[in-house]
Amino acid sequence: MARIGRILPILLLLCQAALAADPSVTFPLQGYFRAGRYMPVHIRADESRAQQRLSLLAEGVVPTVIETGGSLDSIVPWLVVRNSVTEIHLTIDGHQSRAVDVPLHALADDEALVGFAGADVDALKPMLADRKIIGIPLDLGQPLPGPIVAWEALDGLVLDASSAARVTEAQLQGLLAAGIAVAIRSATRPAGNWLWQRQGEYWVLRCPIAGPDVAYDPDAYAPTASWSRGWPEDFRRLALLGAIVFSIVASALSLWRSRVSIVVVLVLCVSVVVAMLIWRERRPATIRTGGDVIVASREFAQLDRWTYCGIIRSADGVITFTGLTRPILGYRTQIDQTGLQLLCAPDGSPQQFTFHLEPGWSLAFLTRSVSADRLELPASNPVYSPLLSLAEQQYMRQGDHVLGQLPAAEPNWPSVVIER
Repeated sequence: MARIGRILPILLLLCQAALAADPSVTFPLQGYFRAGRYMPVHIRADESRAQQRLSLLAEGVVPTVIETGGSLDSIVPWLVVRNSVTEIHLTIDGHQSRAVDVPLHALADDEALVGFAGADVDALKPMLADRKIIGIPLDLGQPLPGPIVAWEALDGLVLDASSAARVTEAQLQGLLAAGIAVAIRSATRPAGNWLWQRQGEYWVLRCPIAGPDVAYDPDAYAPTASWSRGWPEDFRRLALLGAIVFSIVASALSLWRSRVSIVVVLVLCVSVVVAMLIWRERRPATIRTGGDVIVASREFAQLDRWTYCGIIRSADGVITFTGLTRPILGYRTQIDQTGLQLLCAPDGSPQQFTFHLEPGWSLAFLTRSVSADRLELPASNPVYSPLLSLAEQQYMRQGDHVLGQLPAAEPNWPSVVIER
């Protein structure tokens, strides 16, 4: 009995330590990140966390929220906006909080973060000239687990043929959309229509992405300067039609020579007002506009879809996550002001952004994709899209020119096409 009495406290301490360690948070890129781009975070939790809501929080970071559905072992994207991140916390159902004591390291402009598996990290040196390469070893069997957008902090990826075979075409497109250089050590040219270039033992590919490449860019809000945040045209049209019908009916009732005509008119007025208020409240309060900026070249095509969100009255909003979707912030406190957060499924895949807006506020989102196809677009001139100034200032490079614009359905703006 005395021996059991001595062992029992030790067992209790071990159980407490195990409970304290669950859920666990680790950083596959050894804590390196680039401000304004996603970084991967590995979160583990056992069955006791089933049906709970885990939130990874820090100052200057878009919170990532994941709904657990049992045991959890997932990579999730985490968007760090500032160069300094302190006091990382993992909260459970919004009230239980645990500090994550892992130091993070912001990458400098002259540093390049390169992941490698079964190959030489220096293979990308010619493409990353004059930058100090920081190599991160990846798993040979699964080099990029989880959603590909989570690995956006990488500047380059070097793989051998067997590791490259585990990277899908969709993942490759996600890497290229993020501007990540890819090198594969292989005797044969990688499959697909991409224009791979041979450099020694490696096949190398990189898309020179144009436009904003981080989540903080106040100039991205310039197109909204003339945006009228009013009710949509269909709502105004129906309201006008209803007013005309009401006027006709009320005028007809006023010609009715009866004592009850006044009562009927009053009842009609009250009913119409109540119906209009109910109809107004049931209408979506969030309004959206935006358009595309398309960069077409002989090597690849880049499609940037801009979405600007506003509201008629105080309301919450949702943006579905598709491909590489990133909020574009106009000021540093916008995350806290709007309550912006990213919701992920139990497998770590990002599902949607949620946020709150007040009248006069705007929130921009950018969804970027690339393809190996040569686009033949029937662009027309002149270009009057509000996105033209943004395209000229942030997308145009020497030798580029604006080809024209493509029409878009209301309330979206015409697309701007740049030929490279």
